[in-house]
Amino acid sequence: MKAEGPRAPVQGAGLCLERHGPYGEAPSVYRGFVKDVLESAWTQDDSFRNLVADFTPPMFSTDHIDKWSPFEVIKSHINPWTIPSDSQMDALEAAVPIEFSCPRTRDDRSIYRFSAAAAAVYFLQSIPHSLRKHLRKIILNEDYEAVLYPQEHARGLIPFCQQYPIQVERRVSLRNVVFQEDMFYKHPDERCWRNQVATRRTPCVMNSDQITAKVATWITEALALDQEGMPPGSFSLLLDGDPCPDLCSRIFKVNRPARCCLAASLDRNYSERYCWRNIYCAL
Repeated sequence: MKAEGPRAPVQGAGLCLERHGPYGEAPSVYRGFVKDVLESAWTQDDSFRNLVADFTPPMFSTDHIDKWSPFEVIKSHINPWTIPSDSQMDALEAAVPIEFSCPRTRDDRSIYRFSAAAAAVYFLQSIPHSLRKHLRKIILNEDYEAVLYPQEHARGLIPFCQQYPIQVERRVSLRNVVFQEDMFYKHPDERCWRNQVATRRTPCVMNSDQITAKVATWITEALALDQEGMPPGSFSLLLDGDPCPDLCSRIFKVNRPARCCLAASLDRNYSERYCWRNIYCAL
């Protein structure tokens, strides 16, 4: 890990590589706000609707361009924690056509996983009330990276925790999950060297300026559950340092903002609005 401070700006980095939002809110709250604004503008502003209709993102083939439907992106109501059905997958593919890392071979060897929280939501939806009423505790082991903002996937468990006396403990691996994300590479395939595309390789070190954002995202999303309706005492988040607790401890010692962020989350008296005691770290 580099301990000398923030990295130098990437040469030639455009607006898309700069960090925007969430302006003090949990990222899921900010994304919901953006979606609401887009939906309102789409239904009430003709000029905005025309701009959206004329927008075409970069794609590899004319087949993708023909399938592109920007309005489907705005109208989609599939939650990030949903394990989609075949019909939902068809709708997603129509809204956002598939892009391949290598247009020549159409080969993508990345592994895409659903989060443990998403799997728990899917499981609870699939069993009847007669079985759900007997559940008391669910332990979620997030030991690998997952798709589509896994930090907020516990929101899908709120209706079940409201209806049943279920306690959810979410254990998130610092090494395999939290520290793996890169602000320049949101998806696994983006971390590969794309064929004939001038983009930088994934660095072999972890930049210290990203650690705070990575840890804070998981903490703020857990704290935001209270505002979304999670019953008090029904959810806890554990940041797991295994299998290298000593290394994770050193990272927090070097990175002062991340350490302060974690310390604030452990302060029970910081704010009555949040259940700070339900976030802890095993290092």
